[in-house]
Amino acid sequence: MARSVEVVPLTALASRYSALKDEVAVEFKARQLASRFGGDPAARADGEPKRDARAEAARRLGVGVSHATLEKVAWLQHVVTDPDGWLPVKQAAFDALEAVDQGEGVDHVYTKVLAMSLIADIESVADDEATDPLARQVAAISLRKLRAMQEQRFRPEVVLREARKAAALVKEAQGQRR
Repeated sequence: MARSVEVVPLTALASRYSALKDEVAVEFKARQLASRFGGDPAARADGEPKRDARAEAARRLGVGVSHATLEKVAWLQHVVTDPDGWLPVKQAAFDALEAVDQGEGVDHVYTKVLAMSLIADIESVADDEATDPLARQVAAISLRKLRAMQEQRFRPEVVLREARKAAALVKEAQGQRR
């Protein structure tokens, strides 16, 4: 007789993962403190090498999804619920989560939303009259280039790469005058 398998949406798994990751991190910290301050060395980690709470939480979920994938989905969830987030980015993250639950790959939608988020940050610098004029100019030039790339439908990973470069340039320009 075939066993039925419950299909759990990736967004629900990411929520469970985030909570489990926090629990595992606390557990790992307690083990570390027990071994550091004269506790029973056997009580620390049973000789286990130092472990990553993210990887351990994903392993404990037991569904074969990498912690990297779960981190990306959790980040998208954070973007949706961020009270200070820019509405178009929040909407894109919401749409991305729906697409993930419908079976679309995480990397593609995550990359797209991350690029949008960086572009929004660059736009905020370009629009902020209180910001240093050099930084505003660098942001405005970068923003024009990134918008043109989006209009020409460059692949999201290419836009993201350029958005990261632009964000670094803007940050550098902001630090030049301080």
